[in-house]
Amino acid sequence: PPRPPPGKEGLAASPRRQVLKLVLMSVGRTFLQNRQALVHGELFKSAFLRSKSRFARCLAENVAMCLALSWLEGQSGHALTVLNVALRQQLTGMLHARYFEGMVYYKLNHVDRLVDNPEQRVCEDVPKFSHGLTQVVGDCVPALVDSAFYSVRLYRTTRSHKSALAMLAYIVGAGAVISQTSPNFGKLFARRQDLEGAYRALHSRLRANAESVALYQGIAVEREGISASFEALRHQIEHVLRSAWGFGVVSDFVLKYLGATVSVGLIIGPFFTGHLRPRGGF
Repeated sequence: PPRPPPGKEGLAASPRRQVLKLVLMSVGRTFLQNRQALVHGELFKSAFLRSKSRFARCLAENVAMCLALSWLEGQSGHALTVLNVALRQQLTGMLHARYFEGMVYYKLNHVDRLVDNPEQRVCEDVPKFSHGLTQVVGDCVPALVDSAFYSVRLYRTTRSHKSALAMLAYIVGAGAVISQTSPNFGKLFARRQDLEGAYRALHSRLRANAESVALYQGIAVEREGISASFEALRHQIEHVLRSAWGFGVVSDFVLKYLGATVSVGLIIGPFFTGHLRPRGGF
């Protein structure tokens, strides 16, 4: 097969390099977002003090940071796309190395049939797995960077590790709840893919044997088999949708709404105890 010229291997050259880029860009984005929050406070302060020169400097700095954040967002999305292509390239290469060796392609289709629809595994399952793994990396890298950054900020503000430990305890607890309540989506979607592959295979078989079916008037049997396959696929899709809906309710409560309540407690808590507590009463 044709190979790309030297120095032009394509976008998917190194997945590790793309992950490192994501880490560095996440660090820069978190730093800029924190700095932007401080600048917003300075904008209101300078407006209250009627300092036009200070307001203009803060406004210019804010615009510059907005441009930098926009560039980082675009670069992060590009890095994730490149990572997806890189993962697919490596996985496809590994499968091809085994699929075309020792007549495995022939054995899977005509001898042992250990794998149903091997071409579907290569052409459909690999891209979906690569896309899912890329989404996991894209969600986890910024979350880890933000957790480390805000743990340091909490310690500097409260002069104690209690807030950071409380945040860590919430993350671990929420992860435990999510892991216990999460359905086995991998198994559910794998079953759905198998049913979709079987449904397509029945249609392909009917097309390949259309003359024989017409000659022996076996369309009723073929129709019954195809309809039963579609009904099994429909039931599986409904089961996946119900499972995803229930898990979405639990995850939204634990990760979004309860998480916002915990974060408010971590922010306001130091004002009741510790060095941030006001000495005088109201």
